[in-house]
Amino acid sequence: MFREPRNARSIHAIAFMESVRHWRTLRLFKAMQTTVKHRNTKGGRPPKEIKRNKTITVHCSAFEQRLLKTKSKDAGITVSEYLREIGLAGKIDRPKIEFPKEALLLNGRLNHVAANLNQIAKKRNSGEDIGVFMRTQLDELCGELHSLTHTIKNHFI
Repeated sequence: MFREPRNARSIHAIAFMESVRHWRTLRLFKAMQTTVKHRNTKGGRPPKEIKRNKTITVHCSAFEQRLLKTKSKDAGITVSEYLREIGLAGKIDRPKIEFPKEALLLNGRLNHVAANLNQIAKKRNSGEDIGVFMRTQLDELCGELHSLTHTIKNHFI
């Protein structure tokens, strides 16, 4: 519903508003043209085969949310992927990763060395002097660390 202006001031106000609206639409039109121009250039992330742009909201309790998060973390996937796979396939098919025996032994040795170094550092930080026994143990740990780094380098190189 359009009302006739009552005086000259309102005519000027209407003309001003029309000019502002005109400039805003021009600015929006130019902005749209620049975004379209950038879409045609190559580069960036390639488009996905399947777009997942639909959302489903699931209501659950705080306990259920924590349970879903821990189960998805144990499976090594996000909560969305976990719920999608459970809903569509009914199960999660993720092979369990088993570490080689050598890697587990290496991890055990590193933990042992770290515990011994921690004990030595604790004595040094408390102000105690390191005795002869600790010095020999420190030399042994240094040798063991050198052999471990050599083993790791040979494994990956």
